[in-house]
Amino acid sequence: MTDKKEFFAAFRENVTPYLKEVGFKGSAPRWVATNDFGDECIIGVEFDAGWVPPKALIEMAAVPKAWEEWMRGPYSSVSLEPMTKRTMHYHGLILGTPKGAGVDRDGFWPIDDTHKSTVLMCDSLQNYLPRFKKEALDRDALHRKIRSGKFKPYGYLRNVPHLREVALIALFPSDDEADEARETLREYRGTPRWEKLISATLDWDSSRSDSGD
Repeated sequence: MTDKKEFFAAFRENVTPYLKEVGFKGSAPRWVATNDFGDECIIGVEFDAGWVPPKALIEMAAVPKAWEEWMRGPYSSVSLEPMTKRTMHYHGLILGTPKGAGVDRDGFWPIDDTHKSTVLMCDSLQNYLPRFKKEALDRDALHRKIRSGKFKPYGYLRNVPHLREVALIALFPSDDEADEARETLREYRGTPRWEKLISATLDWDSSRSDSGD
């Protein structure tokens, strides 16, 4: 049976060269590309030996710098799960999973042949990663994506109310729609379950305005 060491050895051989070619740095299980603003596009890879055959998962995540600051500030102040020292794919505001030959309907890759599976993973990333990277690191493309509201964050973040509005305030505080977003959050502020998070977000936003950030 394939083990984790064997899988990541094949990944380094068959996938990592492509990731380096398109501007990513790092090593298993995290690779990252950044822009001049400090925004990150992260590739996270997970391997699970608890299946027969084992399975692997590739997730692409957009973690804009201001989103990371929101995660480390308002979100962490009320969350039971503090942020890790470095950002990971599961902090992503926008999440993507490459599809392709060999992947199951849940986005997992059965690893019965490490060479063949990792070659297929590389093919899939070549098809999906360029567009995702542009949306993650090009500010205009990111703005359009956030304004549309048509994006999927990492699992636990999907429970955050008015995530589009939170993202607009965090990433584009001077945008006209950010003012509308603030008003939406003020109206939602009294909701018991989310009152602390909404209040912390609005207070954080206000403090940034006062400091000129």
